[in-house]
Amino acid sequence: MPVTRVPDESVVALPVTAAQAAVLTSGRVAAAAATRILVVEIDGAADPDRLADAVRRTVLRAEALHVRLRSGADGTWRQVPVSRESMATWRPAVVDVRGTDDPEASAQRWMDVDRAVAVDVTGREPLFTHAVLRVADDRTLWYQRYHEAIVDDAGVALIVEDVAARYGDPNLASPSKDWSLAALVDADREYRASSRFAADRGFWLTEIAAAPESPRICRTAVDPVAPPETTTVEIESAIAAALAEFAAAVGIRRARVPMALLVAYLHHCTGRRDVTVSVPVSARVGGAMHRTPGTVATVLPVTFRVDPDTTVGDLAHAIDARLTEVLRHGRFPVGALVQEMAAPGRRVFGPSIGSMTMHRPLVFGEHRARIRDVFTGPVDDLAFTVLGGADGEPIRIDLRAPAGRRRDLLRHQDRLVAFVSRFLGDPVSTIGSLELPSGEPELVGTDDDTAALAPAQRLHWLRHRAAGASARADHAIVLRLRDPIDVDALARALDDVVDRHAPLRTVFIPDGGDAIASPGARPAVDVIEVGGEDLDRRAYELAQLRIDVTMEAPLRVHVVRDDARRQALLLTMHHLAVDEGSVAPLIGDLLTAYAARVDGVAPRWEPLDVQYADYARWQSARLGDSGEPSGRYASQLAFWRKRLAGMPTRLHLPASAGVREPRRRMVPIEIDAEVHEGALRFAHRTGTDLPTILQAALVTLLSRHGAGSDIPIGVFADGRGPGEVADVLTPMVGCFANVVIVRTDIAGHPDFEEILDRVRVSTLEAFEHGDIGFADVAAELPGRGSERRFPQVVLVRHDALPVDEFAVPVESIASVPVGLPSAELTFGYFDPAGPGPIRGYFEFSTGTLDRESVVGWARGLPALLTSVVRRSGVPSDARL
Repeated sequence: MPVTRVPDESVVALPVTAAQAAVLTSGRVAAAAATRILVVEIDGAADPDRLADAVRRTVLRAEALHVRLRSGADGTWRQVPVSRESMATWRPAVVDVRGTDDPEASAQRWMDVDRAVAVDVTGREPLFTHAVLRVADDRTLWYQRYHEAIVDDAGVALIVEDVAARYGDPNLASPSKDWSLAALVDADREYRASSRFAADRGFWLTEIAAAPESPRICRTAVDPVAPPETTTVEIESAIAAALAEFAAAVGIRRARVPMALLVAYLHHCTGRRDVTVSVPVSARVGGAMHRTPGTVATVLPVTFRVDPDTTVGDLAHAIDARLTEVLRHGRFPVGALVQEMAAPGRRVFGPSIGSMTMHRPLVFGEHRARIRDVFTGPVDDLAFTVLGGADGEPIRIDLRAPAGRRRDLLRHQDRLVAFVSRFLGDPVSTIGSLELPSGEPELVGTDDDTAALAPAQRLHWLRHRAAGASARADHAIVLRLRDPIDVDALARALDDVVDRHAPLRTVFIPDGGDAIASPGARPAVDVIEVGGEDLDRRAYELAQLRIDVTMEAPLRVHVVRDDARRQALLLTMHHLAVDEGSVAPLIGDLLTAYAARVDGVAPRWEPLDVQYADYARWQSARLGDSGEPSGRYASQLAFWRKRLAGMPTRLHLPASAGVREPRRRMVPIEIDAEVHEGALRFAHRTGTDLPTILQAALVTLLSRHGAGSDIPIGVFADGRGPGEVADVLTPMVGCFANVVIVRTDIAGHPDFEEILDRVRVSTLEAFEHGDIGFADVAAELPGRGSERRFPQVVLVRHDALPVDEFAVPVESIASVPVGLPSAELTFGYFDPAGPGPIRGYFEFSTGTLDRESVVGWARGLPALLTSVVRRSGVPSDARL
């Protein structure tokens, strides 16, 4: 073995093992997070001095702990053993907190302070700490902290078992040799020079090349060197005993049952039959290595095949066989090989499933003990550690998630508890029947911003392509701020928002008839000086500029200024990236970041749980394969085929002939406060709501003006989902809203209340089948190019923007008509969010409708509602 004499130490330096080298070159070697912490809780009146002496004697045996690490000029790391004599005076700390007001909290504070220590591996202080903390007369905590470069989990388990044995027998004789670090290093180097190493390399080259890319379960850490988020799921001892009996009955080792449950859980989380997990292994071969603490462990990416028609017991057998195969090659440092051969961005390692088990129940003399806490360094994804499970002990599953992803972690905790409970209710049921509580794929965050189009995006993409050189954005907003705009601060704020919301820096790459959304161009702030021109007219003209989303960002930002020092902030947006529901979070985040940048600081906001590409993949997974007859896609498409059968191709909207080049035009509508209040009372009496009443009024109005009795109207479904999903998606910017057709039959001269009920039922049915993209629904309609056809009549509800909540004062916000009309007639209204008038508009296409007719409708709609609230039971064909 090559050795080096270090002048300042006067001792021989040893090479580091491959596992140590991986830690020391990881980039977090000096961080507080680069530690391995274990807390053992001992019940009963344990003798703290006797425990401290047992710890001292075990620590002195472990040569791997007594080193200093040195990096040479060439970057090669070596470890310098510390002489035994210099360690002779070392003792663990003994801390008695029994007399404090809250002993448990005092002990936790002591441990938290030590845990935060950033250890200098090149310094002269020990790279480990032990402490005995007396919390009560009948409870003691043994705290251990190690730098992960000096001992791995298997080594820590050896130390714990040795201390327990020495506490039980203070006169326990040590073997003639201490735990030799040199022997461990020699074994590692011999392996790396052997033919076995070359054979193992060949095995893992084949495995990695053939393995599917592993999806993320949790998004990456907010702070890459911060400690992970942690929580625990515990299976009580009686149930753990039942699991052990189950394992014996099916002929498997008991440790395989928790692992099989976790693999099955990940199968349900991802929807994949090939589940790749990261399996930490001790990488120790031979009795001497098995009995020696140090850092030689490695992590293996192992793919398990999960058959939904088999049981957890069958899966446990398959896992056993698969691990037997890969562990023959388990000493190989796979991480270094992955860096060498993997394509950039390809994920080889999946969520981690490890264990820390003792060979027998943990006992200190007559006192039972258990591992209470395990802390490790940062994790890249969801990680599980299984502890306990010996006779009479509970099984504990520690869950860890990347720093800042606590919501993800707690969601997995709840779902895992429910999943395990389902298994315990019927241990011989098939894995496929152990569905997660929601029966849905899980919406999880990743760092992959490339995805196929979400169902709601496809219509907008097809329409954009069909428009060709005439393609424009879809909507625009003009904001007037109270104070002069700091353009530099606005530019930095825009960068902050674009970093936060990936759709704003996305381009759409054609892929056959579809597109792939991929990171691309970023929007910038353009300043337009208009001199003496009309500022509003110039803003309107800027909003009409052509946009090519295959090359340009789907958001444009202009600051328009005139000679009178008036200014306007113009945001021009494409629905592919910013739908109606995204306007509020976009403006809110932009102004929050702007206020921060004006103050010279970065914005402080909670990180998003997922990105839009995660949503797109999740929504596609929910719909399933279009060729699967029992899937959601097929069932929803069948509903729409039936629902739209026989629908009129066009509504007859009598109006004068339109112009050749259609443009968007608006006619304002105002429904006074008294009618608004009456409509709310009417909604309460009928068990409906204001949006349904307005929709029924539009249906009635169209029918009275010659549209017939079969009235289909396009309505936007929010698309952000209910409950927990809505909480995750609401702060995001993207294209979530989907168009659904609400088809109402008002034949038979029903009164308004009956029309209202028919609209309510039709709307609920449409929304229940609103996951499938409208482009796929429209493709079922007759006529060429139907998949990019927009509904003839559309109803749009605009949520009130929270102007008073924005981070900077805003004097006014106004919409700007953009581009070519999507529908021939749109009824839009602004949610009043309180008493007062309802303001809205009719937007129409000058290609098919004339202003005079639309003005008449804009007068007729408030008049109809006035009649409704004054007297119920108005027939649909009654004259106003």
